[in-house]
Amino acid sequence: MTRDTRETPTEAKFGEDLLLVEVARRLGAAKRTIEAGIAPHPNSVLGKIDELTTPFNASESIHMYLAVALDNMWTLLRYVRKTGEVPMIAAYSLIRSVVEATSYGIWVLKGNGNAIKAQRSLRVSLGDFQQHGSLQKLFGSAEFNVAEIEEQIRVLNAQLKGLKLEAIDDEVQTTSIVMAADRQVGDRLYFSGVQVWRSTSGLSHASLPAISVLLERSPDGTRTSRMTFVAGFAVTAIENMEFLLNSVSTASADLAATRRRRTK
Repeated sequence: MTRDTRETPTEAKFGEDLLLVEVARRLGAAKRTIEAGIAPHPNSVLGKIDELTTPFNASESIHMYLAVALDNMWTLLRYVRKTGEVPMIAAYSLIRSVVEATSYGIWVLKGNGNAIKAQRSLRVSLGDFQQHGSLQKLFGSAEFNVAEIEEQIRVLNAQLKGLKLEAIDDEVQTTSIVMAADRQVGDRLYFSGVQVWRSTSGLSHASLPAISVLLERSPDGTRTSRMTFVAGFAVTAIENMEFLLNSVSTASADLAATRRRRTK
């Protein structure tokens, strides 16, 4: 007979309340802020970074990170509410995307100085277009003139002061970025971003060790989601979203107005 690794009813109820009450409440607040939009003041940190990255505006990329995170988290909660079930694997994939997207935004905004923030944003844009160039070859399509766009990005990078120009070609490694975001977010309630990201990455390619740990197993061998892990991972995702939102809000504020408030 297969070993029973199912959660106790108390554990399952704890996870359910954590996801459908606490995470849902915090996500609702984040959703309202994201959908209202945070336009950077021209005399703000983000406004100044946009000047260095136009037409590949850092603010647009960061807002897209938040939009991706919101869409994934909202999809997960709506599914659970409507069906009364937690998808066995897909829940983790949705959470993984939230952690990854928000980590990129945090990493960009927490660079040391506007030039580094701008270069980080340009590095991501360069990598994205280079990858899309490879995709265009696979499909035989030509949505973008990738060579021309790459040159535009390199020109913008060359105009940044006091930086190594060759850093624009440094590989953007997601694991390192998720770990860098963890250092910024600080103390976690349950799991770090890299714990969530690596665990859910294993599930995305059907890793047997990841499946055996993250999913529960009934005596007949049936696998189901472990509610406490889904909820705990979702808390990490919402922590990232909230931290990025606060960072965007601060970076979008008029620097002169901020200085005046501090001197009062």
